[in-house]
Amino acid sequence: MIRRIILAPVVLYMSIYVLTGAAIAQTVLVKSLVNGEPVTTLDLEERLKFLSFSTGQDITGLNRLQFERDALQILIDEKLKIQAAKQIDPSILSTARANARQLVDQTYGANGQTASQRLRENNVSLQVALDKATSDLAWVTVLQRTFPRQFNAIQKQATNELQRLENSLSEPQVRLLEIVLLPSAERPLNATLELATQIVEAVKNGTDFRGIAQQYSVSSTAQKGGDIGWAQIQRLPASFVEPLETAAIGDVLEPIELDGIVYILSKQGFRPQGLLDASRSTITTARAVLPVSDPSSSEIIEQTGRELLNRTQNTTSCDEIQTLNAEFGSGAESILSGLSIDELAPQLAALIAPLEVGEKTEPILFAEGFSVIMLCEKSEPEVSLPSLAELERIELDKLFSVLSSRYLIRLRRSAVIENRN
Repeated sequence: MIRRIILAPVVLYMSIYVLTGAAIAQTVLVKSLVNGEPVTTLDLEERLKFLSFSTGQDITGLNRLQFERDALQILIDEKLKIQAAKQIDPSILSTARANARQLVDQTYGANGQTASQRLRENNVSLQVALDKATSDLAWVTVLQRTFPRQFNAIQKQATNELQRLENSLSEPQVRLLEIVLLPSAERPLNATLELATQIVEAVKNGTDFRGIAQQYSVSSTAQKGGDIGWAQIQRLPASFVEPLETAAIGDVLEPIELDGIVYILSKQGFRPQGLLDASRSTITTARAVLPVSDPSSSEIIEQTGRELLNRTQNTTSCDEIQTLNAEFGSGAESILSGLSIDELAPQLAALIAPLEVGEKTEPILFAEGFSVIMLCEKSEPEVSLPSLAELERIELDKLFSVLSSRYLIRLRRSAVIENRN
């Protein structure tokens, strides 16, 4: 049997605003006042284009109103964060601005291009990205200064977590991406749930989850595209556990409301035996890649798959697979070593995990052609617990997510916010 797996990376596209002479001539209106500080129509237009870039979604007549509401709320929240930083210590902002460029480069630089190059090519203002990064960095310091007792307890919590992990190596683990949405007066809970449902549908239709998380999520994981990493499933909130247990790897769950906050989760991996799970095994594989001469022809695709199946049918060693790969002349590297099964794409991991050493897959269609993959070596998973520093970072992320939502709600309630049509 010939299997086809499409393993194509998701590319984020940005839309950037260039200020032209015509744009300067346009009337700039105040869209909202946040404790007396304006958010203008120009600010809103710039942020709309940044949102379109980050989420990979075009802004159309059908979705523009929703995008405008979301962009305005993001801008209001950023004003509140900056104002809170100024009130505590103006130097918080100067430090955040000094580090903002590095964060922007880390977040938006890709494929050998700097963030500035990507933003410029997509007509997005670098300043918009810098403003967001400044707000995010300042907000971290605001929370640390406002809740020192909670942050001072991080080291002890991490130490306790390390001890607990040592006693629960085989507990099931799940790898998650998250988007955390916080309702507001302008977007109450029902509207936030509706937005979450729209996000889920958009992701199911191909929109990049990580791009949406970077713009919409109030969690500290937003800067990492919502990546939580691995978590023991039984330690998650009860309302998360059942849908995660029944979801397939790669699925996006329907929105979950918990304590007035809305969560969108994507299941990226699962280890039934936790740190002792076989999916953590390190493997070495050999592959033979036969290019498809005409990818647009279904007949040639099928012929190429059958040819590879026939040529590899009697191969019994990785050396033979490697020799065939050289004969096919695809230029693809044959031997891949030091891989963990759970680092592979879910579809590919499902095919390789059951193999014993010396066994091979059926032909699989990749972008470079059909491949047959043989398992050469397999080592049992080594129990490698996270370092204390890693656990401190994880505990810090969790604490930040909780405090960020709660404190932002408090700032919204005490602020004087005047929205204008």
